[in-house]
Amino acid sequence: MRYAMAVTMLAIGSVATGCGSDSSALPDELAAPDEIATLIDDWFDANTRGDGSVLELYTPEAYHLYGPQRFEYDQIADHLAGGGWEHEWTTPALLIADDGNGQFVATRGMRVSHPAVGSDASALTFEIRTVADGSLLISESAWFYRN
Repeated sequence: MRYAMAVTMLAIGSVATGCGSDSSALPDELAAPDEIATLIDDWFDANTRGDGSVLELYTPEAYHLYGPQRFEYDQIADHLAGGGWEHEWTTPALLIADDGNGQFVATRGMRVSHPAVGSDASALTFEIRTVADGSLLISESAWFYRN
């Protein structure tokens, strides 16, 4: 996980100042394919709604990591629905790994802010799998943040 975190932060840092959230400014080898970028955007939209629909984007055995904490499938929606936070993407979706067999790792930079805490940079990384019906679902998400 530390290696994935280092690669994630390196990838985000290498593009954050150059292209903002505009994926057209990314070299082709870094840009996540459209279907992966769409899944990540769908995750953001569902998370923003806070209605629990974010779980529809996860496999049943999925989990979410938040720093050292691990939230199992049935805890993900409640954890992500924590109130008062504002979120804004700061980079386009970046493809970190593609195993050639329908499994991917992608990441995206985010700014988070809270009136009582302030604003900070973070990153979300997603392990994405192609499931039996050919659709993409998230099998793991990890939210990296500076403490």
